[in-house]
Amino acid sequence: DAEYILTNKTPFMRETLAKLPNLKYIGAISTGYNVIDTLAARDLGITVTNIPEYATFATAQMTISHLLELTNRVGRHDRIVHEGAWTVSKDFCFTDGGLTELLGKTLGLVGYGKIARRTALIATALGMTVRKTGRTVVQGLKDGSLSEEIPDEDGVYPSSMETLLK
Repeated sequence: DAEYILTNKTPFMRETLAKLPNLKYIGAISTGYNVIDTLAARDLGITVTNIPEYATFATAQMTISHLLELTNRVGRHDRIVHEGAWTVSKDFCFTDGGLTELLGKTLGLVGYGKIARRTALIATALGMTVRKTGRTVVQGLKDGSLSEEIPDEDGVYPSSMETLLK
């Protein structure tokens, strides 16, 4: 008898929707709505919404956090300092291996939605070159409306998957 449903990750395919004759609205409390058969919902007059800005900034921040962990090993450094390695170091400036500076490095993004755009902005601020690929990028490269040599308005270079992986 439900008229309105809020959901997260619960599949609502055509067969299920057909059994809910009073349903008018499904609100996906997530960024994605791939678990909802939106074509069936449209056919049945059911409105479907999602939360497209949910966790955009937090996810981009976490992406950069992982990048920094890979290049600077902050977690390892913290752990070995707490284990006493700094106190027995012969040098005052304690490190446990080299650090990778991100300036001039290239970050490749597969897909260029809101999270990737935010991640690109942060990476660019760190001095990185950012390349992107995805369906619309590849189509733009094929039809000539995009060039791998000319960055977009965000300073991000459109790329084929082959170029991005190089």
